Amino acid sequence: MTTPDTSAPGAVTGLAAKTDADKVALTWAAPTDDAVRWQVYGADGTATPALLGTATAAAYSDPTAKPGVTRTYTVYAVDAAGHRSSGVKISARRQVAPAVPVYLSPAADGRPELRFRVAADNDHSGGFRVYSGTTASTARTNPRACEPKELLATDTYIEYGCVLTDFGDSTDHYVTVIAVAGNGVTSTDLKTIRYDDTKAPPATAGLTATPEPWGTALRWDASTAADVHAHWLRAGRPETVDGVRTCAGGTTEVLDGDATSFQDTAGLPDGEDRCWEVRAVDGSNNYSEPVTVYATEQDTRPTEATPPGSPITGLEAAENAGDVALNWDTLDGATSYRVYRWDRATGTYERIADDALENPNTAQFRHYRDENAPAGTAAYYRVTAVYADGTESAPALAAVTLAPAS
Repeated sequence: MTTPDTSAPGAVTGLAAKTDADKVALTWAAPTDDAVRWQVYGADGTATPALLGTATAAAYSDPTAKPGVTRTYTVYAVDAAGHRSSGVKISARRQVAPAVPVYLSPAADGRPELRFRVAADNDHSGGFRVYSGTTASTARTNPRACEPKELLATDTYIEYGCVLTDFGDSTDHYVTVIAVAGNGVTSTDLKTIRYDDTKAPPATAGLTATPEPWGTALRWDASTAADVHAHWLRAGRPETVDGVRTCAGGTTEVLDGDATSFQDTAGLPDGEDRCWEVRAVDGSNNYSEPVTVYATEQDTRPTEATPPGSPITGLEAAENAGDVALNWDTLDGATSYRVYRWDRATGTYERIADDALENPNTAQFRHYRDENAPAGTAAYYRVTAVYADGTESAPALAAVTLAPAS
């Protein structure tokens, strides 16, 4: 004889809330009885509580809370029979994301020009307040006249800029910005930037270069300087002049100040010697001393040589959303085409397509999309034309590097 469960589990204890600019994180102590899940309800102000989600562990993270708005949470324990405990409440307010100064330097007329960024998904509709002080700890001392204008918007941040019109001959050296939500709640995590800073950040530490099948992975330590807002990176070729090895020429990238890695997928890994130079840049455009690292690429080229004489022209391979898009010119007399991809494991070209491979947009070109392209390597392709008599032309070759899936 089975006795049905008619008792509700005990209520949670130790309910606590921890907030930051991204979320409200709830934790609690699970009852020692038969609770198997917990229902979390939330309500802003006097709104009716709504179910936010169900947790199977004694924790719940709420990224939907509005920054600066107090939300009341109610947590219920639920047992396997569906009985629910009494609710336990707690109120918390997601923090307003800080405004982060990224640039402060004299404008053309000598007045300080300030630029700062705020998280794109945060409420800063109440505007911004700019202050200055003689030290970083006293930066919120003197209000400054500033009329921010939006300069740039990305999926993750919005950048604003303004000129501090009343700075005059002030001896203040630090500036901070406070973001204000629509309800007047302000950010509390103050970020400062130094004005007339002529001291360059320390040189980048821990720089390494690791050859990979898709290119080279660069990594370095986070800067110890608080005002670093970018990293300048140059990829070049080693040169030795008068017995001195240097990193010459190349291309440059500008990365965020908090970046500690970079995936160099430029070119194909073909066993060449490469070099990279990294410099930290602060908000006053002071550059650290360069740090250089050298490495020899992996050689991912096929061991099977591609014969010359292909009639196919215009063949290009490009990465597109993790796939590889192949395009080439339509060849007169060809009835179909074959696409091959190099298989490093077997050391052969594997046929992956055999058709007319028409381009849906124009008859001038042919197209194939490789949706099974291997991530984290260099992909090599051959394309041949097939004629009415069944003969196959010499192949054309194209290749592309594919970074590992994030």
